[in-house]
Amino acid sequence: MTNMRLLKREHPQRNTDFLCKKNGKAEWILGMFIMQFILVIVVFEMQMIEVRILSDSLEDAIAAGGLASALIDIERFGRDGELVIADPLNAYDIYKQSLGGNLGDKAERIVIESYVIYNVQAADKLVDIIEINEEGIAGISTGRLGEVMAPNGKLICNTGIYSEITYPVEGVFGLTTTASKNKLIEIKNEDGGGKEDENQQ
Repeated sequence: MTNMRLLKREHPQRNTDFLCKKNGKAEWILGMFIMQFILVIVVFEMQMIEVRILSDSLEDAIAAGGLASALIDIERFGRDGELVIADPLNAYDIYKQSLGGNLGDKAERIVIESYVIYNVQAADKLVDIIEINEEGIAGISTGRLGEVMAPNGKLICNTGIYSEITYPVEGVFGLTTTASKNKLIEIKNEDGGGKEDENQQ
C-alpha cells in the first residue's frame, strides 16, 4: 500500500502593511480637515461677537449724536411753542463731535451718509426738510405734515433728525463688507416740555 503524503498547501500571506498605512493617512487627513473646519467656526463666531459689539456701540453713538445735535430754538419755543432746530450747520458739527467722542479711533472709519433735519411747523401743517453734508447745506425743501417720511420709512410727525452712517466690517478670510446704521430722533412737546423720542431701523 502506497503511503500517501498529504502536503499542506500554504496560502501566501496578504501584505496588510500597505492598507494600514493608507488608512492611517486617510484618518490623518480627515482629522486635519475637521480641525480646520472647527477653527473656521471658532474664528467666525469670534468675529460675529466683535461685529455685534461694534454694532451696539455704533447704535449708541448715533443715538447720542442725534440727541446732542437736536438743539431747539429756545426763543421760538418760548414765543409760539414751536420746536425747531434753528442752526442746522451747528447741529451737524455737534453730531460729528459726538460721534468722535463716543467712538474714538473708530470714528475715522465712519462715513456719514445722511444727516437730515425735519423742522415741523405745526401751526402751518408743514415740514421744512434740511439736508446737510460735509460741504454745508445740500438741500432745503418743504412738505406737508403727515406726508413726509424719513429714508427709513418712518412718518415725520415731530421735529427731529435722521442720520445714517456706514462702516467697514471685516469678515472671515479678510473679506470686508460695508454695513449701515440709521436712526430717527424726534423731539416731542408734551405738557409744555420737550421730550426726545428715538426711532430706528
